[in-house]
Amino acid sequence: MPKVVPEYKEEARNRILEATFKTLLAKGYTKTTMTDIANEVGVSKAAIYQYYDSKETLMKAATEYIIEMIKKNVWQQKYIDNIRDISSPKFYQDIVDFMATVVPNDFMIEMTIAMSQDKSMKDLIKIYYTVIEFFKGIADDLIKRGAIRPDVDKESLIIGIMALQDGLTLAEKVGVDPTKTRKAWSYNLNLIMDELSKKND
Repeated sequence: MPKVVPEYKEEARNRILEATFKTLLAKGYTKTTMTDIANEVGVSKAAIYQYYDSKETLMKAATEYIIEMIKKNVWQQKYIDNIRDISSPKFYQDIVDFMATVVPNDFMIEMTIAMSQDKSMKDLIKIYYTVIEFFKGIADDLIKRGAIRPDVDKESLIIGIMALQDGLTLAEKVGVDPTKTRKAWSYNLNLIMDELSKKND
């Protein structure tokens, strides 16, 4: 077995992250070990430790990678032409479809559980706030374009929408009909956007 990952660092990191997702998909967060991931990449465990000094560090990197992929491949491409598109069932499906290509089943749920149980994982909350800041930037753009009112509490709005998406995802996990969750997304987002577009008296 080779001792090092034989690519440039960025490509090597991506290979490790892809192997992490694949292993998590098969075994779940709790049962996944650094040895499992090294075996999936085809290198020694020591080679993995050259890039990530612990399982927790690797999980944080995997979470950040997912967030960057969502930002680049879903939100930035979809909201630009017509802001109402984000309230459509199709947009919600786009999120689901994209997540299925990069995120192992139940990854985010397992990471949430890990954060509540493992003190070393607590700083993952910083990643959550990074996402909030990104979406606040989108909200600023929407205000400039006149799509939403300038007096909107952007942070509360973003946290609420993220919670809605997380809740609907969890609902599907426990067996709620996906057509109902997509309808709920569209219905609630349209109500929110109707309210946000109203002019103050």
